Amino acid sequence: MKLVIISPCYNAQKNLDQLVQSIELQNDKRWELILVDDMSSDQTSSVMKMLSENNEKIKYIKNTEKKYALKNIVDVAREYQENEDVVIGVIDGDDSLCNPETVGLILSEYHTGADVVWTGHRWDINNMNACKCKSIPVGMVLISF
Repeated sequence: MKLVIISPCYNAQKNLDQLVQSIELQNDKRWELILVDDMSSDQTSSVMKMLSENNEKIKYIKNTEKKYALKNIVDVAREYQENEDVVIGVIDGDDSLCNPETVGLILSEYHTGADVVWTGHRWDINNMNACKCKSIPVGMVLISF
Protein backbone atom coordinates (compact mmCIF):
# COMPACT_ATOMS: atom_id res chain seq x y z
CA MET A 1 0.00 0.00 0.00
CA LYS A 2 1.29 3.45 -0.90
CA LEU A 3 0.03 6.99 -1.16
CA VAL A 4 0.38 8.49 -4.63
CA ILE A 5 0.38 12.25 -4.17
CA ILE A 6 -0.65 14.28 -7.21
CA SER A 7 0.41 17.91 -7.21
CA PRO A 8 -0.99 20.09 -9.99
CA CYS A 9 1.23 23.17 -10.32
CA TYR A 10 1.14 26.47 -12.16
CA ASN A 11 3.95 28.97 -11.62
CA ALA A 12 4.92 27.23 -8.40
CA GLN A 13 8.72 27.41 -8.67
CA LYS A 14 9.02 29.37 -5.39
CA ASN A 15 7.12 26.75 -3.40
CA LEU A 16 8.24 23.44 -4.89
CA ASP A 17 11.30 22.95 -2.68
CA GLN A 18 9.20 23.35 0.46
CA LEU A 19 6.47 21.06 -0.89
CA VAL A 20 8.92 18.31 -1.83
CA GLN A 21 10.89 18.62 1.40
CA SER A 22 7.69 18.27 3.46
CA ILE A 23 6.94 15.00 1.65
CA GLU A 24 10.49 13.67 1.74
CA LEU A 25 10.54 14.26 5.52
CA GLN A 26 7.54 12.01 6.06
CA ASN A 27 8.27 9.24 8.58
CA ASP A 28 6.24 6.78 6.51
CA LYS A 29 8.09 6.34 3.22
CA ARG A 30 5.22 4.62 1.37
CA TRP A 31 4.59 7.50 -1.01
CA GLU A 32 5.16 8.58 -4.58
CA LEU A 33 4.89 12.19 -5.73
CA ILE A 34 3.63 13.17 -9.19
CA LEU A 35 4.31 16.83 -9.99
CA VAL A 36 2.29 18.17 -12.93
CA ASP A 37 3.35 21.42 -14.60
CA ASP A 38 0.29 22.96 -16.21
CA MET A 39 2.16 25.15 -18.73
CA SER A 40 3.81 27.45 -16.20
CA SER A 41 5.45 30.62 -17.48
CA ASP A 42 8.17 30.59 -14.81
CA GLN A 43 10.84 27.96 -14.05
CA THR A 44 8.42 25.44 -12.48
CA SER A 45 9.24 22.76 -15.05
CA SER A 46 13.01 23.12 -14.56
CA VAL A 47 12.65 22.88 -10.78
CA MET A 48 10.41 19.80 -11.13
CA LYS A 49 12.92 18.14 -13.43
CA MET A 50 15.78 18.76 -10.99
CA LEU A 51 13.74 17.50 -8.01
CA SER A 52 12.69 14.34 -9.86
CA GLU A 53 16.27 13.61 -10.93
CA ASN A 54 17.34 13.66 -7.27
CA ASN A 55 14.64 11.28 -6.03
CA GLU A 56 13.24 8.24 -7.87
CA LYS A 57 9.98 8.55 -5.88
CA ILE A 58 9.25 11.88 -7.59
CA LYS A 59 7.98 12.00 -11.15
CA TYR A 60 7.00 15.01 -13.16
CA ILE A 61 4.74 15.64 -16.11
CA LYS A 62 5.01 18.72 -18.31
CA ASN A 63 1.74 19.44 -20.05
CA THR A 64 1.70 20.54 -23.68
CA GLU A 65 -1.80 21.96 -23.28
CA LYS A 66 -3.48 23.77 -20.40
CA LYS A 67 -5.61 21.36 -18.34
CA TYR A 68 -6.17 23.16 -15.01
CA ALA A 69 -6.03 21.42 -11.65
CA LEU A 70 -9.01 19.05 -11.77
CA LYS A 71 -8.23 17.55 -15.19
CA ASN A 72 -4.59 17.08 -14.17
CA ILE A 73 -5.67 15.23 -11.03
CA VAL A 74 -8.18 13.02 -12.83
CA ASP A 75 -5.79 12.17 -15.68
CA VAL A 76 -3.06 11.01 -13.30
CA ALA A 77 -5.46 9.25 -10.91
CA ARG A 78 -6.92 7.22 -13.79
CA GLU A 79 -3.50 5.66 -14.36
CA TYR A 80 -3.82 4.05 -10.90
CA GLN A 81 -7.52 3.16 -10.85
CA GLU A 82 -6.93 -0.58 -11.29
CA ASN A 83 -4.24 -0.71 -8.59
CA GLU A 84 -5.80 -1.69 -5.26
CA ASP A 85 -2.54 -1.02 -3.40
CA VAL A 86 -2.66 2.73 -4.12
CA VAL A 87 -4.41 5.55 -2.31
CA ILE A 88 -4.57 8.82 -4.24
CA GLY A 89 -3.73 12.10 -2.52
CA VAL A 90 -3.81 15.65 -3.84
CA ILE A 91 -1.78 18.66 -2.74
CA ASP A 92 -1.53 22.00 -4.50
CA GLY A 93 1.89 23.06 -5.74
CA ASP A 94 1.98 26.01 -3.35
CA ASP A 95 1.18 23.94 -0.24
CA SER A 96 3.19 21.61 1.99
CA LEU A 97 2.58 19.01 4.68
CA CYS A 98 2.99 20.40 8.18
CA ASN A 99 3.12 17.07 9.99
CA PRO A 100 5.73 14.35 9.31
CA GLU A 101 3.11 11.72 10.20
CA THR A 102 0.60 12.73 7.49
CA VAL A 103 1.30 9.85 5.08
CA GLY A 104 1.15 7.28 7.89
CA LEU A 105 -2.06 8.77 9.29
CA ILE A 106 -3.77 8.75 5.91
CA LEU A 107 -2.79 5.14 5.14
CA SER A 108 -3.81 4.11 8.65
CA GLU A 109 -7.22 5.72 8.25
CA TYR A 110 -7.64 4.03 4.89
CA HIS A 111 -6.96 0.65 6.51
CA THR A 112 -9.71 1.32 9.08
CA GLY A 113 -12.25 1.61 6.28
CA ALA A 114 -12.36 5.35 5.64
CA ASP A 115 -13.12 6.16 2.04
CA VAL A 116 -12.27 9.83 2.35
CA VAL A 117 -9.63 11.52 4.48
CA TRP A 118 -8.97 15.22 4.35
CA THR A 119 -6.69 17.75 5.93
CA GLY A 120 -6.75 21.49 5.98
CA HIS A 121 -4.99 24.54 7.28
CA ARG A 122 -7.59 25.31 9.93
CA TRP A 123 -9.22 21.90 10.31
CA ASP A 124 -6.62 20.61 12.74
CA ILE A 125 -9.13 19.08 15.16
CA ASN A 126 -6.83 16.40 16.56
CA ASN A 127 -3.47 18.22 16.61
CA MET A 128 -2.30 15.94 13.81
CA ASN A 129 -3.63 17.91 10.79
CA ALA A 130 -5.45 14.82 9.53
CA CYS A 131 -9.14 14.20 10.01
CA LYS A 132 -11.45 11.31 9.19
CA CYS A 133 -14.94 11.77 7.88
CA LYS A 134 -17.69 9.17 7.80
CA SER A 135 -17.14 6.51 5.20
CA ILE A 136 -18.99 7.14 2.00
CA PRO A 137 -19.04 4.89 -1.04
CA VAL A 138 -16.74 6.22 -3.73
CA GLY A 139 -15.22 4.60 -6.78
CA MET A 140 -11.75 5.94 -6.14
CA VAL A 141 -10.34 7.43 -2.97
CA LEU A 142 -9.06 10.97 -3.43
CA ILE A 143 -7.30 12.64 -0.54
CA SER A 144 -6.80 16.37 -0.55
CA PHE A 145 -4.23 18.02 1.68
